[in-house]
Order: sequence, then structure tokens, then C-alpha cells
Amino acid sequence: MISKFKEIIRAVRGMLLYGNKVYCPLCDNTFRKFLRNNNRSNSRCPKCGSLERHRLFWLVFEKDLKHRIKVISGDKLVHVAPERCLEKKFRKLYDYLSIDLYSQNVMKRMDVTALDLNDESVDVFVCNHVLEHVQDDKKAIAEIFRVLKTNGWASLQVPIKGEATLEDPTIVSEADRLKYYGQEDHVRQFGMDVIERFKDAGFSVGVYTPDQFEKTVISKIDPEGVENEIIICEKLM
Repeated sequence: MISKFKEIIRAVRGMLLYGNKVYCPLCDNTFRKFLRNNNRSNSRCPKCGSLERHRLFWLVFEKDLKHRIKVISGDKLVHVAPERCLEKKFRKLYDYLSIDLYSQNVMKRMDVTALDLNDESVDVFVCNHVLEHVQDDKKAIAEIFRVLKTNGWASLQVPIKGEATLEDPTIVSEADRLKYYGQEDHVRQFGMDVIERFKDAGFSVGVYTPDQFEKTVISKIDPEGVENEIIICEKLM
């Protein structure tokens, strides 16, 4: 009932903000503007709730991954801490499984550091903005690599700031985590060197940035110019 009510509210908001200034490729709608999300204006889609990173990911998926790494009906996709805007799209394309350690709004409760999945049993693994919350992120990355099939791929988005990852076991209070990591429940602030963590686990890593796409397209899905990197890891032979 609550979910249905939210859907109605979003539909009404979408109609009220109808226009052609911004575009969401996930729900395929245009609006005068996106909604504010925390401290960012013009950020959240009023219809499906997507953020800049979700819209950029979908652009990467549609423009590159969907063609280069062929989507086959029946492929197994595991989605950790599922984003609703992506879940709806994935369910139409894959044999879909949502997991989370704490949330009840998933298909199966599971710890990303100890996945209850067989070796090489998953074609696609989506784990966006999760690893910054996980104490042993290297173990989680190793588990994702283990369960992926050869030639499978994973979306492992994390918030990135600077070049070097900031990680200090003495930073434990919520106030200090907010100060140093940007959020009370983060246990590290990743830098671009996170790519080396993925490579050390055996992945081939690709980084997609907004400047790889047409400016007119990016300006509609990310009108405020929020910097995002989409990291795609592949398990190659």
C-alpha cells in the first residue's frame, strides 16, 4: 500500500514538473527541473527517484555495455541494496535477485562479504554505493569476483574524492565519520586508487566519465555538472 502511494505521489510530481529542460533515461521522461536531493539542487528525478549517478550508469549501459557485453534473456543478475529506479529496468532484462544484509525489502538476506552463491554462478553483479559501508571491502570484492562467471561484469560504484583512499580504524564515531568520510555510516572515503583494489582481486576495470558523452546529453541528465565516475569491472579469461 505504501509503495503504491509513493508511486502515485511521484506520478503527480512528474506531471507538475513536466517540461523539456532535463531528461531521465530511466523512466524516459522530461521535466522543467529535477528535485533537490539533500544539499544538491536539480538532482533527483520526480518520477522514478533516480540521481545523477543512476542516469549516467544507464547511459553507459545503453551506449556501451548493452552492445559490447550482450544481454541474454535469463542471465543471472544480483543487485545489492537495490536502487528502485534500476531494479525496475533490470527485472525486465535479467533473472533478477535482490539482496541485502539488513533490509527486509529484498528477495534474500545476504552478507556481501560471505555470499551464499556458488562459484561462477552470476552473470552480472550490481553493488552501487555499498562498499564504503563495509568493514572488509576487500573480502566483499573477492566474493563478487568469486561468484561472477568468466566474462561476467559488475557495477561497483563508490563515492570518490581525490586520488588516495582515506581509511583510519581509529575513526569510529559518527561525528568523525561525517567529518572525514562525508557520512556517518561510511567506514572510508574512497579515492581513485580504489581501481587498484578491483584489479588486485582479478578484475579488468573500465572507468566512464561524463566527458565521454555528448555535452548536450549530459547537460540534460546532470544539469548541475555533478562529477561522477561509473566503474565497471569485468572478469575476463
